[in-house]
Amino acid sequence: QVREIISIKEQFELTKNDRLESRVMQIEKILFTLSNSDKLSQTDLEDAKKTLQTIKRHLSQGEFETANELLRSLATLLEQFRD
Repeated sequence: QVREIISIKEQFELTKNDRLESRVMQIEKILFTLSNSDKLSQTDLEDAKKTLQTIKRHLSQGEFETANELLRSLATLLEQFRD
């Protein structure tokens, strides 16, 4: 029974990681779109890319909550420029 609980927990973590990685890919697409427009300054674009790299680093280190917080913040910021 303990093994089942551990297995379920591992599956949940993998699913959580997959969701976050999917969101990272969405943000990358948004950044690409914004980089081809004049809505985002070059400095803001570089800052967003650096933040995205930081998010990826947190994900690779298993720091899902930190990655999620940064991702949410970056997504909110970028949404302002998409409109």
